[in-house]
Amino acid sequence: MRTLYDLTAAASDTVCGGCVSRTGTRITFRRSFDSPDVSHRRGFIQLSIISALRGEMEIKMKFRRSFFAFLAALLLCSCMRGTGAPDADTGAASSQDSAVSEATFQTEAEAEKVTVSPLAEEDFLLPLEDFSWEREYDAQFVMIHFTSAVMVSRDDPYSMDSVRQIFEDSGISINYIIDREGVIRCYIPEDRAAWHAGKGAYGGEEKYTDAMNRYSVGIELVGIGSASDMAQYLTAQEYASLDPSLIGFTEAQYESLAALVADICERNSIPLDREHVIGHNEYNPAKADPGELFDWSRIVK
Repeated sequence: MRTLYDLTAAASDTVCGGCVSRTGTRITFRRSFDSPDVSHRRGFIQLSIISALRGEMEIKMKFRRSFFAFLAALLLCSCMRGTGAPDADTGAASSQDSAVSEATFQTEAEAEKVTVSPLAEEDFLLPLEDFSWEREYDAQFVMIHFTSAVMVSRDDPYSMDSVRQIFEDSGISINYIIDREGVIRCYIPEDRAAWHAGKGAYGGEEKYTDAMNRYSVGIELVGIGSASDMAQYLTAQEYASLDPSLIGFTEAQYESLAALVADICERNSIPLDREHVIGHNEYNPAKADPGELFDWSRIVK
């Protein structure tokens, strides 16, 4: 008698006692068992089924391992790209930060190089090229002067408009000027050599001869000196006609001058002493300023 069996199996199925359980990928065997050695053939079929199932299971396991390895690699690459992008951005940001820091440093360095005292108002004589030179040497001295518009107006010798006009018309200049109320104005910034010293000599140093403009910061006090100081400008009668309250220097001027000289000396590393803070008359004896009435002890101790 011819007996027909249909056997089905999946790669993950198990074969037990000739029975195949679970559904999935199907393997079908049609085999007639009309052979006398039925049990032998049955065993052969079972082994064949088991071998086929194991082979397919191994293929699927390899596929799964490969698939999970691919996913892991993909995830790792994604993580690396995720962390790498910020690093790249951080690097770019760091470069930008460095550039900004360098620019900021340069800006701060330029800002630290003060050419006008913070105590002064800017009131430049313009254009600067018409009233000064670029400074070639570091300032080594502070030179004190006095000035007024007394020759223009004896009734109002301290008009700052008149005083400024004298500078503009004469081509003479000064770095700072202090009015009767102690207000400090900057006519020429310190990084330029104002034309205030003229001809002269100082300290036996040849380099200073007729060149003190290049080595000094000049300061004018708006004031009128003694009769002797003013003799080259006013007759004795003209001087006598002046209001006595106009003679000399004010307390506000001394206070502002002391602060300004100290600031200039500190920023320019100039010793605050009488060898380096000098009067115009010490460079050019033909000049009288700052004059007999000037109290040096208020400026240099």
